[in-house]
Amino acid sequence: MNKASTFAVGAAFGCAFGALAALALAPQSGAQTREMAAERVGTLAEDAYDFNVGLASYAKNATSDAHDFHVGAVAYAKQAVRKATNKRAEVGQGAAEGQTQLSADELRAKIDEARERIAAQVVESAQETAGA
Repeated sequence: MNKASTFAVGAAFGCAFGALAALALAPQSGAQTREMAAERVGTLAEDAYDFNVGLASYAKNATSDAHDFHVGAVAYAKQAVRKATNKRAEVGQGAAEGQTQLSADELRAKIDEARERIAAQVVESAQETAGA
């Protein structure tokens, strides 16, 4: 026998022995013990029902929240698409009116000018720091 089946057999014998010992050593009669057991089972059943109702309510709320989130996300995405479409139309209209985009060479020239300005500012700042 493997470990799991050995454990299961031992657990079954332990439960049976415990039940017999509880009945033999119980301070009240069998009828009272059965009544007490029935009350406990009833209480457990009520608790299980209450738990199930609470779980169903939680699931319903979670589903509702997920739906609300989905609706909000779809609305946000539609708004973003609208804005992007409008922006694209504006850019297209500007190009049609004679506003052209910079060529690659013009863009490189602007970047080089910006680098030169930054380098000059760094040198100036270093000189001020050295003089101070």
